[in-house]
Amino acid sequence: MVYAFLISMNQENYEVHLNVVRNLLPLNYAELCIITDFETPLMNSVLTIMTESKLMGCWSHYCQAVIRHSKRKMDSVFHLFQNNPIAARVFRMVVLALSHLPAHRVHPDCPRHDVNDGFRTIINYVQQFPDIEEQLRTFHHWIYR
Repeated sequence: MVYAFLISMNQENYEVHLNVVRNLLPLNYAELCIITDFETPLMNSVLTIMTESKLMGCWSHYCQAVIRHSKRKMDSVFHLFQNNPIAARVFRMVVLALSHLPAHRVHPDCPRHDVNDGFRTIINYVQQFPDIEEQLRTFHHWIYR
């Protein structure tokens, strides 16, 4: 595990730091999984410097980002999650379950399901409740992209 305190969190500084790490730590970088928050400059730097490593987003940061975005940009959706048990269940499905599915079906631990299958399942569930489906449409578009 590597921690670093950087004065400025930009892609150039991240790349310098990752190059130092790469030169100091003789690891099998092809077998390395790098987990970060969803900060774009950091993720771009990892993809640039650690090209053979696998990059993943941190689950807790994902949850925080979804909640924060819902509060800031989709206030009515956030209130729906708080006040409607069906919407709250959908929120838990998206935030707690969806992020644990593999990105592609080729994953050996889950060969028959991927994140797109999970998302379609959630959409199909929500379609049973047209009034909620309408209110959650912008949230689903944001999550899917």
